[in-house]
Amino acid sequence: MLLLDKIPKDLSKRIWYIQQALENGWSRSMLEMWIESNLYGRGGKAITNFKQTLPSPQSDIAEQTVKDPYNFGFLALEKKLRSSHSSK
Repeated sequence: MLLLDKIPKDLSKRIWYIQQALENGWSRSMLEMWIESNLYGRGGKAITNFKQTLPSPQSDIAEQTVKDPYNFGFLALEKKLRSSHSSK
């Protein structure tokens, strides 16, 4: 349902996310995070040697973390920041 809701019209994009989720063992929340950060659109932009130097699960994770160096959504800082500002 998440894929149908978040990617309603692009079947090839939906299939790509399904394949990535299966290959990397993503949870539903991980899948949602990657969709919202447009992992599909950012794919292949960073040049690395991770595939040659790390085993499969680690190399995939390392590649995905450098694809968008400014995506810090996983830190959940926004909630902490908002709550500290609203309490003042």
